Amino acid sequence: STSLRDFNLSLLLKHVITGNEPLSRARLSQITGLNRSTVTRLVDYLIECGMVTEQELVVNGAGRPAIPLAPAQRTHTAIGIELDRTSINLQAVDLAGLVIAENYIEYSSNDFTKILETTHHIIKTAVEQIQHAQINLVGITLAMPGLIDNEGTSIVDTPSLNWPATNITAQFEDLCQTTHTPITLLNSATAAGIAEQYFRQKDGIVNGDFIYIGGQNGIGAAHMAQGKFPDHPTSWGGELGHTFVSDSGKICTCGRAGCLEAYAGRMAIIELAGLPPNSTDGHLQAALARKDKNAVATLHTTGTLLGRAVSNYVNLVDTTEILVGGYLRALFPYFKHSFIKELNRSCLRERLSPLRVECSISGSNAPSFGAAWSAIHRYISTPGIWHPIPSELLNFKSAVSSPTIILDDEEDN
Repeated sequence: STSLRDFNLSLLLKHVITGNEPLSRARLSQITGLNRSTVTRLVDYLIECGMVTEQELVVNGAGRPAIPLAPAQRTHTAIGIELDRTSINLQAVDLAGLVIAENYIEYSSNDFTKILETTHHIIKTAVEQIQHAQINLVGITLAMPGLIDNEGTSIVDTPSLNWPATNITAQFEDLCQTTHTPITLLNSATAAGIAEQYFRQKDGIVNGDFIYIGGQNGIGAAHMAQGKFPDHPTSWGGELGHTFVSDSGKICTCGRAGCLEAYAGRMAIIELAGLPPNSTDGHLQAALARKDKNAVATLHTTGTLLGRAVSNYVNLVDTTEILVGGYLRALFPYFKHSFIKELNRSCLRERLSPLRVECSISGSNAPSFGAAWSAIHRYISTPGIWHPIPSELLNFKSAVSSPTIILDDEEDN
């Protein structure tokens, strides 16, 4: 049936594009349990649609030569944009995980209307570049801190930014119509968790169960369970920064007292460390490097309160690993001791099986990359909308894979 064929197409493609090494048709047959003739027929269609590409023939000993399959480059792409208090970060990512276009803009105004206008402009520019390159645009996703509605179209609340509840996709309706491309919203922490999951899979890390914590200014969290893609990426969970951790009464940006973000948010840390309000992360790092008393004490408190919040999270959902990203990643060495100490005290599983605590590997662009990858995931999960693409668009070769040409510059005698 069509539904079974679509399921198998998507299954094969996901193995190819998330695997940490190229897979042959025979290997795909072993992994999926599909017979070789079915795999061969479906892979041929994946090649026609510009989803995968064949690499050079590999001969392993006396066995039958195998043709490795890899994700196709520059045939399909998705745009991911991270919106935050001080910046807009756009990345266009292809099926091979390559960033083929990017744009980063910083701003000082928190005027939401102007931010949306700027975002519209940089998306429109990126779309024009992608169309000029004859690359198929499969989706656009905006990653934002705060609560997103279940349809992935509107922001409901952004406690850290005080942006109004808005139907965001309606602001970009003209782009949706001209590109025939859906635009959806995603929580920034969830987007970063998706990016972290992708890079861990590409590194061959089997255990995909972890909690990602991080953010650019506030603190969000995403629970990635057993390597599975989030079933409800627009859910309202993961607002770790707005969980109650202290009764000292410090007011959070959300208006409530005692939230984690009031003590461990980026600007809160700078304030509590005794630095001027316009201080940068570099100023904070310098204060910590010279062992400034206030800065060191602030990071000790950060670790304790963050450990308390994460312990509550782990006690509810259970996981095996905590990954620290966003602005917290660079500060981790300074609060690691108090963070782990609090985990040992407050997390029940620590008595039986200690959590692994590590820095994330996805980098500072994780939310924008993860937003783009979520759109790619939606596309590769719906083979019914795929179409074969012209053969001349399937012949892209990167600079790494292009053949070397040696010119003989000797003059004729």
